[in-house]
Amino acid sequence: MTARRQRGHIIHSRLAALLSADPAARKRLRALRRALAGAPRCTFLVQNDPDPDAIASALALRRTLGFSAARSPIVTAGQITRPENQRLIAELHERVRHVPIERVPLLAPLILVDVQPPYFGDALPSVAAVIIGYRMAVTPDRLTGRVNSVARTIALCGLPLGPLSAGLLLGSFSARTTIAVFTGLLLVLCVFASVSSSIRNAPSLDELDDLPRPEASPVGVG
Repeated sequence: MTARRQRGHIIHSRLAALLSADPAARKRLRALRRALAGAPRCTFLVQNDPDPDAIASALALRRTLGFSAARSPIVTAGQITRPENQRLIAELHERVRHVPIERVPLLAPLILVDVQPPYFGDALPSVAAVIIGYRMAVTPDRLTGRVNSVARTIALCGLPLGPLSAGLLLGSFSARTTIAVFTGLLLVLCVFASVSSSIRNAPSLDELDDLPRPEASPVGVG
C-alpha cells in the first residue's frame, strides 16, 4: 500500500469512527441501512461544486454503509472547480463523477449528502413530480403557461421566509421552541390539507378523461 493510499485509508477510518460514535448519527445510520436493505449499490449525490465537507461526508458514509467505490459512486451534476478540493480528491485517490442532472434519477437509490432536494429544483423525482403532473393534467392547454408561472412565482417568493422566520425565532427563543413552532405549523397545514373539501373532492386522473374538453378558442390574425 502506497503512502497516499494508506493516508486515505486512515482518513476514511477516522471519519467512519466519528460518525459511528454519535448516538444520533448511529440512529440515522440504522434508518439508512433499513431503507437500503437488499440494495447491492447506491449513489451518493453532492452539490454542483462539492466542498470538503460534502466529499468527506460522502466518503465516510459510503465506507460506513459498506458500499464499494466501484458500484456506489459519488456524483455531482456540476464540477469540482476549487484547486484545494481537486487536490483533496487526488490525495485520497477518489473520484467524484460528473453526471448530467437529467440522468441522476436513473442512478437510484440516491443518498443526498450535504444538500437538500430543493437545491436541484424539479430535476429529482419527489412528491412535487406528482403534484406538478396532476396540475398539468387539470389545467387547460391555453392556461398552462400562466398557471405554471404563477405557481413557480409563489414557490420562489416563499423560499426566503423559512430561513428568515427561523432566524428571528432562534434569535428570540430557544431552539426547542423554534422547532415546536415549525412542527405546529406543519401540523396545521396537514390538518388543513386533510379536511379541505377542494383537495378531498378533486377528480382523479381517470375521472379527468370523462370531463368535457373545452373547444379551442379562435385566434385572430391581422
